[in-house]
Amino acid sequence: MQPILSHLRVRSGHDFSSYKKSTIGRRIARRMQVQRALTMADYLAILRDDSREPRALFADLLISVTTFFRDTIAFEKLAAFVIPRLFDDKGASDTIRIWAPGCATGEEAYSIAILLLEEASRHEIRCGLQIFASDLDDSALAIAREGRYPVAIEADMTEERLRRFFTREGDHYRVARELREIVLIAKHSLLRDPSFSRVDLISCRNVLIYVDRAMQQQICATFHFALRRSGYLFLGSPENADSPVGAFRRPMDRKSRIYQRTSVPSEVRVTPRTGVVTFGSELLRPRMSAPFRSPIEGTVHREALERLAPPSVIVDEAYRVVHLSEHARRYLQPSGGRLLRGRGGWRDVADLCKD
Repeated sequence: MQPILSHLRVRSGHDFSSYKKSTIGRRIARRMQVQRALTMADYLAILRDDSREPRALFADLLISVTTFFRDTIAFEKLAAFVIPRLFDDKGASDTIRIWAPGCATGEEAYSIAILLLEEASRHEIRCGLQIFASDLDDSALAIAREGRYPVAIEADMTEERLRRFFTREGDHYRVARELREIVLIAKHSLLRDPSFSRVDLISCRNVLIYVDRAMQQQICATFHFALRRSGYLFLGSPENADSPVGAFRRPMDRKSRIYQRTSVPSEVRVTPRTGVVTFGSELLRPRMSAPFRSPIEGTVHREALERLAPPSVIVDEAYRVVHLSEHARRYLQPSGGRLLRGRGGWRDVADLCKD
């Protein structure tokens, strides 16, 4: 199994070693049956020889299964208890931010968007609404971006919601513009990429059940970091957020999978790491006075940032470029003409961007 996962990591850029071995075993067995491989060694040979097979195994391991308002009772509790509270103390200049990692083909992200718009219509002051729906599966994200679903979704929602939030197109329904405009679809790795921040609600349902306990704890620590104070976490029915201990509490009954962020434990933080797994919980060391750093250490620090940190640009309050990291040039391309300068800065960063 390990050589199979190592090969898949090289080909896809994603590591599945933290997934539960039973889940991985079932998915590999399914691909072995499709390829008529008798042993894992036979399947590994196929995986190395057929450039299409790593993509097929990767798609199977992601397990993109979802529907609109999946688990009706859970969504009823979310609509009654959490969604109205997100609007408390929100003015016209404020924005409710929601993150839906593992969104698959987007149904659950759009379900939450529907609840938000329904609640917003009950308020005199309309604040901004923003949902970040993320996943690893490009094919699933393409469906989510298109927002076009088969007529079978009629069984998942009321006629009123179908009429307001969807447009019938033959044997499909397409999400209305009002719905699509508040949902941002993005490719994002929960284990590798930096998390979103200042989020009011995270909906991550039936993702934790596929990874081992250590990774569950790291993901929950990431959620704790991403949420605002007293923000909410919405999980699937077989999941829990009991670790790290004290990071979340259940504001409702014990059966509910709705959690609320607490301000403790203060010793837990989430920091990016190099290597395959990029987030983890770490104990904070006691605060000490900053020791003197020699110029040599400063140089080593800068070189380490260039090697390990993402490309970056420092801009001033007017968005003028002040400093570029070495690898930022991959994403920036100055336009022709005289290079504009002001207060020591370069051209406006928007003029440098390739895309």
